[in-house]
Amino acid sequence: MRHWLIALALGSAYLIAYLPALSAGYVYEDRYFVDVPFDRPTPELSLNPRSLPDVTFGLQAGASPRAHHAVNMVLHALVAALVGIWLVLCGQSTSAAWIGVTLVLLHPMSVESTAYVASRPELLA
Repeated sequence: MRHWLIALALGSAYLIAYLPALSAGYVYEDRYFVDVPFDRPTPELSLNPRSLPDVTFGLQAGASPRAHHAVNMVLHALVAALVGIWLVLCGQSTSAAWIGVTLVLLHPMSVESTAYVASRPELLA
């Protein structure tokens, strides 16, 4: 039960911190990544390190800025969850895992990769 309360509190803090990103538009070179012509086929997944981000952008062709920011938020939350799982599998205590998840989710350095659409490759790395 305690873990669910921690997850709920952490999820609430995450939403409070990152919900403003949903109302943001595109910035800098975001348009370069999201302005994919509808007649262009979705890129294929290959060993090229850029292929996975290209596939995700291709699948979201024509989507609104809000949708792109929402996908980045979900990817960021998944990365944080994977960090927590990794810490537990490495033998760390659950308290240490929760601290790691908190740092990944709420550290100011992670704002760019979450709120900046063109930084999606960092989340998928």
